[in-house]
Amino acid sequence: MRIIRENRGFAFAVPTVFLVVVALWWFDNIKVYPPTYCPEPTVPQTVMRALSPGHTVILVDTSNEVSREDGARADALIDEWTKNDTAAPFLQRLSVYSLPQQVDDLGGPHSEPMCIPKEGDEYSWLYENQTMVQAHFLNFLSQLKAVFWDTVGKGEADQSPLVETMAQLREQYDDIDSFVLVSDMLQHTPMWSHYRKTGDLGAVEATCDQVRALGRLKKVYVYYIDRELPTIQASAWPDEWWANCLAGVGTEMLNGI
Repeated sequence: MRIIRENRGFAFAVPTVFLVVVALWWFDNIKVYPPTYCPEPTVPQTVMRALSPGHTVILVDTSNEVSREDGARADALIDEWTKNDTAAPFLQRLSVYSLPQQVDDLGGPHSEPMCIPKEGDEYSWLYENQTMVQAHFLNFLSQLKAVFWDTVGKGEADQSPLVETMAQLREQYDDIDSFVLVSDMLQHTPMWSHYRKTGDLGAVEATCDQVRALGRLKKVYVYYIDRELPTIQASAWPDEWWANCLAGVGTEMLNGI
């Protein structure tokens, strides 16, 4: 009888251990990890539909110098933006670009795209440690800051192809649903110049249509740099030109009142 009981205990223990091992593997593969914190096509993530809900491009305009003060304020406000679950939900994909010096000279992002991980208080008690989750989030912010300050250090340029660059990025990434711009929003190319208030209105309309194509772009956030040019630059954004260009798209000044 004792042998039979021992065999029964062994027979019960084996599947239990197997289930524990499978559960640990499953939960470990649901999580996202550095350096990008982006979902991968693991079986658990695929089953749980762990997908990026959208894609945000952070576009830094250095056609004129971004002061240290503006850079620091923009950096802090972008940090706050990443903590806003509505604007920047879990696993939202981020790409960081600097504004090119010329139209059609976009280049690539400043780093591999990253995704927004959970903050500490968003952890799952079932398979995550709150302290570790918060440590990962702070590491993500640190990486994002480093990339942001790398873009701020780029040189000035003769042109400011804001709307053309947004159109090129929308064409390149069909999943873009928002932009975060650090800019004075003074468009300045042969197509249109805020400085001269002249340009090709037909080309402007066509390019703005590209930015808004298929209604996928939902929101444009701007850290608005004041150049103290009241005859050229509106006191708040969007001005009439940008409101027309982004008709139907939500807009928000990150540093607005």
